[in-house]
Amino acid sequence: MIIRKVAFGGGKGAGSRRKEPTRHRAWLFTLLTLGAGAGSGVAALIGTTLLVNVQTLVTDVGAASNAPQPIEARSVFPSVPPVHKVINVYDPPAARPSSPASRPHPSAKPTPDDRPSPSPTPHDDGGGGDD
Repeated sequence: MIIRKVAFGGGKGAGSRRKEPTRHRAWLFTLLTLGAGAGSGVAALIGTTLLVNVQTLVTDVGAASNAPQPIEARSVFPSVPPVHKVINVYDPPAARPSSPASRPHPSAKPTPDDRPSPSPTPHDDGGGGDD
């Protein structure tokens, strides 16, 4: 009987090629990500500060050499004289009541004679039976 041993990475035989597992990949990824974010934040802070200073220097030098005179608003927009106007505001007159003939008296109650009498329908034959 032949018995063979199969080594699953644990043996230290001549033919085993054991690789060391890479450790701390998650920490490396986290540090690289946070480092890149911090680096770009610092670069943005310093870069904008430097660019603002350079822009201010350039505009100050350019403004000192040929400073334009401010434009008077009176020359562009002539003054308008004030307008006084009287406006009468009033309530519209109250609505006049309509004539008494077209409106029924509120205290009048209908009498039994005022109601229409029922008329027979064309299908009513008075028999009361089923056909």
